[in-house]
Amino acid sequence: MHEKNGKAQGKLAWDEAEIGEGWLRVSGACRQLSVGSNSVWGVKSDNSIIVRMGITPESPTGSSWAAVDGDKMRQVSVSRLGHVWATDANDKIWMRKGACNATALGEGTAIVFSTLWYALVPLVDA
Repeated sequence: MHEKNGKAQGKLAWDEAEIGEGWLRVSGACRQLSVGSNSVWGVKSDNSIIVRMGITPESPTGSSWAAVDGDKMRQVSVSRLGHVWATDANDKIWMRKGACNATALGEGTAIVFSTLWYALVPLVDA
C-alpha cells in the first residue's frame, strides 16, 4: 500500500502481489521489445521488425510472430492505443500507418521527422 495525504491508496503496479510468479518462455528471439495494450512489437538482431499475433485476454502470449514489411529499424515503440513508432539506422523517425489496437499490423510506414536521438511513446495519448 502507498499513502497520499496519510490515507492508504491501494497497491502500486510493483507491489509483490502484482509482479507475477515467474517467467514463461515465448518462442522467438529479438533484441528489443515494446508492449502495447494488445500487441508486442520487436526488433530482431538483423533489424527486421516482428509483431506478436493472436494476443487476447485468454491468450496473453499470443499465437505466433509475423514479419512486418518495410525498412529495417533500430528501435520500435508501441503506445497503449497500438500506434507504432520506430527509428532506423539513420535516426529517421517512422510511424506505422493504420496500426492500432484493432489492426496491429497497420498498412505500411510513413516518415514523420528527419532525425532524433531517442523516441519514446507516452503512456497517455493526447
